[in-house]
Amino acid sequence: MFFNLKRIINTKLFNYSAREILNLPAVNCGNGGSVVVVSQLCSRDLIMYLVAIKSFTRFISPIKLIIVGDRLSGGDIATLNNNITNLEIINILDVDTDSFPKGGCWERLLTILDVCQDYYTIQLDADTITLSMPEEVIKCISENKSFTLGTDMGQNITSFREASRFLKNQNAANQHVQILAELSLEKIDEEDNLKYIRGCAAFAGFARKEASREQIKNIARSIELIIGENKWKEWGSEQVASNIAIANSDNPLVLPVTKYHYYKPGIDWGQFHFLHFVGSLRFSDGGYARLAKRQIEMLKTSAF
Repeated sequence: MFFNLKRIINTKLFNYSAREILNLPAVNCGNGGSVVVVSQLCSRDLIMYLVAIKSFTRFISPIKLIIVGDRLSGGDIATLNNNITNLEIINILDVDTDSFPKGGCWERLLTILDVCQDYYTIQLDADTITLSMPEEVIKCISENKSFTLGTDMGQNITSFREASRFLKNQNAANQHVQILAELSLEKIDEEDNLKYIRGCAAFAGFARKEASREQIKNIARSIELIIGENKWKEWGSEQVASNIAIANSDNPLVLPVTKYHYYKPGIDWGQFHFLHFVGSLRFSDGGYARLAKRQIEMLKTSAF
């Protein structure tokens, strides 16, 4: 209860601090771009999302933005439409989950797998800021090559078997669904044909026609049979699936953590192109609000 109250207060303070994002020009999509950006969004994160998308589209112009809306209000939808041109909002309840889990961002991933059949598709979390020109991302788009954020425990593409053995060597006794799913991978691909990257789904690029529902469905079903249906439905399984989809595309890139990483108190943010403000650290020292305000000031002098 205390955590939820603290989060509500901190979010309101951030929204007040970053409120000028609403007065900046609308994101202008559809002018010859080749990229679709997909995000999942709830009311609480609307201001954060506008900071994320306006800082991102300063450098990369998408042909369309898609939001998987999680209980957005009529006012939220009006605000989004006032701030974004060529926006498509999909009600989370309308996403066909087929034999996949519901919730836990699976609707977002399934939407991405559908969209990337026709477009290079980028998943962008609301709690992110693009600080400077993301050259590596732009290169991936031009080469139709998938990418993902690296993590402290995942900066290289490995085989399924190697991914499981890595966790065993870390003495990973945690019962979190991601840990159990990754430990199960060596039992699925005995011939070492499949790849894995322990990336972060907060920012990921899906090359056109390089991933599909069918590909993920077969692997997901195998994991589910090993760790159990109820466990596989828990939050965190979608990230495993996203990691698999990207790792098994053609020559994917793990973005260098020296340029694309998550925010930590005291971090030298000047070296980064992109930062993810993860929940546990998001409001820890006011850094998120300071960087958001700085980007808003920069955006005031930029044309969308």
